[in-house]
Amino acid sequence: MKKVLLIALVIISAMGIGCRHRSFEKNAWKPQAMTPPVKNTLRAGTFSAHVSKQIASKTFALDLQNVPEIYRDEISFYVTNVLSYKGLRPAAQSTCVISVALQDTNIGLTTLRGTESRMVILTITAAENGQACWDVTVKARGQAEANANGWLPGLVAIAYQNLGLNHNGIQSIKRIPIAMENVYNNVDNKE
Repeated sequence: MKKVLLIALVIISAMGIGCRHRSFEKNAWKPQAMTPPVKNTLRAGTFSAHVSKQIASKTFALDLQNVPEIYRDEISFYVTNVLSYKGLRPAAQSTCVISVALQDTNIGLTTLRGTESRMVILTITAAENGQACWDVTVKARGQAEANANGWLPGLVAIAYQNLGLNHNGIQSIKRIPIAMENVYNNVDNKE
């Protein structure tokens, strides 16, 4: 009887260790540069949108200084696409500056037992002639090993849905299919 209990205990503890062990590569959580468009994997996000005035300009200059280098091409692609649907065109110099900031809690994480969740925060701010016009902040949280590149289209779609509005809440991606389509397509390229 003792042998059976001892064998059962060894099997159970071996199964417990095996289930908890995560066989990730050392740098599996590090972000990767991907060519847009990337398939959206975000389901929902929380947002906060504030507006003090609408933008009068029809052109904008994109400021990506606060976006990690690895995500800049993707963010530029998605933001330029959605702003084209708002009637704004990119320009090298403009009175309207759209600033984008992206924070990823897992950038630079090298330990296997780091944080158990990842949070990505996207902030888009518009200023015209140096005065703030509107801003939108979108947050998403998920598993630490989730690929943040798949969240970027959804974050931008949620921001696009709430540009120029004063409210906050939770937005499901399933409820904004047109915004998701606009993230992937530029109005100039659409037939």
